[in-house]
Amino acid sequence: MKLEKAVMKIANQIERGNPNLIKKEPEDKIMKGLKVVKEILFVFNMKKNKYN
Repeated sequence: MKLEKAVMKIANQIERGNPNLIKKEPEDKIMKGLKVVKEILFVFNMKKNKYN
């Protein structure tokens, strides 16, 4: 669950446009990162639904 919270935190920062993340990463890397985060969350939700 700690991983899920960390992923959510990063996803929220990317969506809000965290200046620290944007300074370090070019735009396309941020978009790729956001895509990966959404895929991870999708898998988490699938697993959660399977076990509930």
